[in-house]
Amino acid sequence: MRNILLAYDGSDNAKRALQYIIDFAADVPKPPQVHVLNVQQEPVLYGEFVTAGTVDELNQSFIDKSNRTLADAATALQTVG
Repeated sequence: MRNILLAYDGSDNAKRALQYIIDFAADVPKPPQVHVLNVQQEPVLYGEFVTAGTVDELNQSFIDKSNRTLADAATALQTVG
């Protein structure tokens, strides 16, 4: 079994890489196992009035964005099994 790790951020380059994997999987008798990874850079916050709530909200927004991005890739990959 082949394993492929795809770093995916939703950019045009990432979409091309995803399409390449989809095309590759369609051409081989046994599709590879694809692991999709999305990494977000931790925000740098400046100022005296940054609260824990603000940090939590920012972190949650990054998690939500990452989940949406990964869901898009997963949907595309499910078309080939």
